[in-house]
Amino acid sequence: MVALTPSISDVLELEKHPPKSEAEANFRLTCFLAAQGDDRETIAKKLGILVEVVDTFLSSSRGSTMMLRMQSALFPDPKVRIKRLANTALDTQVRLMLTSKDEKIRAAVSQNLLDRAEGKATQVIENRNLNVNLNDAVALDRAIVGQQERLAKLEEMAKKLDSSSKKVLLKAKKPENKVIVVE
Repeated sequence: MVALTPSISDVLELEKHPPKSEAEANFRLTCFLAAQGDDRETIAKKLGILVEVVDTFLSSSRGSTMMLRMQSALFPDPKVRIKRLANTALDTQVRLMLTSKDEKIRAAVSQNLLDRAEGKATQVIENRNLNVNLNDAVALDRAIVGQQERLAKLEEMAKKLDSSSKKVLLKAKKPENKVIVVE
C-alpha cells in the first residue's frame, strides 16, 4: 500500500538535498517547529535566532509550502491540525494587530481577540422571530385558499384547451377539411 502523506524526512528534503548552510538548516527546522504548532517566540528561542528571522522564513512562499506539507505529514486529521496551529494563528493575529498599517485590519483583529477572550461567539448567529397575530394568520389562510382555487381553474382551462386542440387536429386529418392547426 502506498502512503498518501509524505514522511517528514521527505518534506525536509534531507535525503535529496541536505542543508548546505546553517541558515538552510534553521529554515527547515523553523518550518518543522511551526508545523508542530510552536509559536514564533518558542521557535526563535529553540534555534537561537531572532523572531524576525522566524517571521521571514514562515512568510516566504517556500516556507509556507513546506510548513503545510509538514502539517499534512504530522497530522493527517484536519481537526488535530487545527488544534495544533492555534498558537500560530494567535501569533499572526497579534502581529497584525500591532504592525498592520491599515486601521480597519487592526480594529477587526483587536475586536476578534477581545471577543475570544470574553468567550463571545465568533460567528454571527442570526435569530429571527416571526410575529403573526390571528388576523394575519386568517388573511394568509384566505390568500392561500384563493390561490389554490385560481390554480384549479387554470388547470381546468388547460385541460379544455388540450381537448379542444385534439378535436381541431382530428378535423384537420379529414381530407374534406383543409384546416391545418399548428401549435
